[in-house]
Amino acid sequence: MAGQGLPYHSMLGPQAGGYVSTVAWPRGGVIFVGYVPADPARLPEVRRLNADGSEFRPVSLPDDPACRRTSYQGFGVLHDGRLAIVKICDLPAGATPSAAYGAVAYDPNSGAVEQLFPVEAKIHPSGLRFNPSDDRAVTAQGASICGTIAYLTRNGVEPISATVTDGQRQWRLDDYFKRRTGDDCSSIGRSDGPDWSPDGRQIAFIGFPQAIGKSGPARLEVPGNIYLMDTATLSVKALVQNLRFPAGVSWSPNGQWLAFSASDVPGHGGGTWLLSVSGGNFVRVSDRTMTEVEWSPDGRQMIGLWDNGKTTWPPETELDVFDVHSITMGG
Repeated sequence: MAGQGLPYHSMLGPQAGGYVSTVAWPRGGVIFVGYVPADPARLPEVRRLNADGSEFRPVSLPDDPACRRTSYQGFGVLHDGRLAIVKICDLPAGATPSAAYGAVAYDPNSGAVEQLFPVEAKIHPSGLRFNPSDDRAVTAQGASICGTIAYLTRNGVEPISATVTDGQRQWRLDDYFKRRTGDDCSSIGRSDGPDWSPDGRQIAFIGFPQAIGKSGPARLEVPGNIYLMDTATLSVKALVQNLRFPAGVSWSPNGQWLAFSASDVPGHGGGTWLLSVSGGNFVRVSDRTMTEVEWSPDGRQMIGLWDNGKTTWPPETELDVFDVHSITMGG
């Protein structure tokens, strides 16, 4: 099939009993998804399927006896081929906060599970993106009104002291952790969706400086910018500005392209895009605005998670696969 963009095929269509919330593509020909059952009494699941869409089935992961309930959602890919998964530990009823979060590494071949990062309540990781040595990840609080990005290490959450400047607006990424109880975050910007470059030198993320001065849901409505942060100096520069509802920033394996989606890119329109990091040129992958995009390990394909946007329950999500090698590899 082809729309306004590259040809694609649907790998996984809407599921009657639930929907897909996230996706990961590690080495080995298996794709993993976060699956949320439509029945609210059931916990989210991790499921796997082959790259041809076959054998869609749950993954068995251990319960933590220290948690009232244990579930898993949010992915990353380690350089040794294992899948990193965010662990959600529900705390006793009535506790504040109600849950704490850690991360485990899952071996797709053996099924072995190893703890990566300790369980704590400072941040709810929406996903994990690792540096080349796999000793730390960058994550985000997710699409929250007061969201930020931070490092996760074996010692726990590590705030990032980088400063983001946009004209007269300015905030630090670690301001999130200095808030007082009840703070509406109107004095700081918002950041989300980080990804670590393959060489480890830069982190791409989405920042929303125009959220400064706003509170409540209005902070989620402002345009965003794609930034690059130097991991050594913590200097931050804007790569693309004034994107409407941007999402899914993801580095290509060769470090030359960023994939992302937005409902509007100034001068180009909406959809899912490839952006040349050095040249600044845009290539439309799809006129669909994907909620998440991930690369195949060899960089020849991309998988996008699409929600058809209809007001149905459960949401009608779809996994679409795009052949991008003619763009990213010159043929």
